[in-house]
Amino acid sequence: KEWEEYKAQQDSSSEGLGSWIARNFWSSGKPPQNLIEAKELTLNEAGDALEQVDRMEGSNKCGMVAWRLRMHTPEQPGGRDIILVANDVTFQNGSFGVMEDTLFNLATELAMKEGIPRIFVAANTGARIGLVDEVKKKFRVQWKDPLNPLSGMEFLYVDDTDLDLFKKHGMALTEPVTLPDGTKRHKLTAVIGPDGIGVENL
Repeated sequence: KEWEEYKAQQDSSSEGLGSWIARNFWSSGKPPQNLIEAKELTLNEAGDALEQVDRMEGSNKCGMVAWRLRMHTPEQPGGRDIILVANDVTFQNGSFGVMEDTLFNLATELAMKEGIPRIFVAANTGARIGLVDEVKKKFRVQWKDPLNPLSGMEFLYVDDTDLDLFKKHGMALTEPVTLPDGTKRHKLTAVIGPDGIGVENL
């Protein structure tokens, strides 16, 4: 009905749609200066609660971002709060991990506690399965035939210096191997990465 009234009025008035909406729906006759107010929410240092932050765009360390929005509408001129959650596809291709799940869950619980809407803009690439870069940069390949890599490899190993580093930080497991020529190697048997890059994301 309102749309029909607006179209009929256009024949005799130069009033724009925005002005017509304000005059007909805003009690004050005009909308507030800020229709939407946004406050970003992120995980606290302990990672177990949300806190409000004011930071530059793109400085997040998590592939999930959340905001508390206050929207001023004709129906709610004083403002209505919602929680907006979205994947950040610019952070590790929008992959989903434990940290992202925690932020999503806390934002959802906050909306439920306050009885306000929660909107989720989903744009992710699924669970994050990553590599431990510290180990990836250090391991070496023991080829079956060093002069012919096409022959395939026997195992991956690290040298003495890197072995001490990996053991200190608990990043890898190795076992000693002696080659036919007497050379000793530290064969990698397992890589132990930090939380957030493995099957826990599934």
